[in-house]
Amino acid sequence: MFSADPQSPSSAKANTPLKVHCGQENIDYKAQKALLAKVDKGEISIADLKAKGRQLLDEQEPVTA
Repeated sequence: MFSADPQSPSSAKANTPLKVHCGQENIDYKAQKALLAKVDKGEISIADLKAKGRQLLDEQEPVTA
């Protein structure tokens, strides 16, 4: 459980992984969001997404900014 005191060692230790990755882009996350946007627009059906989601994600064009 996390301590309420932000200066406690356990809180500092818990935040360390967040600091290490701060500012790095998660390309997979952007690709997933783009794929879900296609589902929302009706370009891809939910059934197709469930059946071949990984394949569709791998086929997704790289997303920038």
